[in-house]
Amino acid sequence: MSEPFLILDNRLVAKHQARLPASCRALTHGQSCFETLRLYPGFRVFGFQDHITRLMRGAVKLGYEASLHGSMVSPENIPAQIRKLAAANGFENREARIRIQLGRADSAGIRDSGSPGFFLMITCTGVSPESEPLRLMSTVRQRISAAALDASVKWSFYQPNIEELENAAAHGFDDVLMADRHGHVCETA
Repeated sequence: MSEPFLILDNRLVAKHQARLPASCRALTHGQSCFETLRLYPGFRVFGFQDHITRLMRGAVKLGYEASLHGSMVSPENIPAQIRKLAAANGFENREARIRIQLGRADSAGIRDSGSPGFFLMITCTGVSPESEPLRLMSTVRQRISAAALDASVKWSFYQPNIEELENAAAHGFDDVLMADRHGHVCETA
């Protein structure tokens, strides 16, 4: 089944009709953060508040202020948006993956314009039950250091992870284990 709808700025929109401006800073400069949640039947999400807290931490770092930009990103608003989206895509009683992305929509250059704009996009896709164990490989590439990129927020820059995942797939693996600068496994691609 196709998942034809997404939420964009609190509106249910057909995916093929969703639009962001080409000059959007999330696109031109990568200024966005996200959270990925597993939605279980009955609209249950494990650790929902932890995910929202981290998303809000990223929102603040991007310059989002609820008093100035409204309440589109709020612990009160997001569950209703997820319910609406899951129902529209037929996931009332099925597991799904929800991705919430908050990005800068203003079109200023690299210097902050002082009045940022934002978009909130929520997508919903199906998940297939895992029937086989995952085949994992390790890589010598390190995860971007927390000293370089604050690891308390899930930023949208994933190019190194994507490259490593593609390399793993080319070698017959499902995913790759990435380590921090100390050699400790810290994430998969």
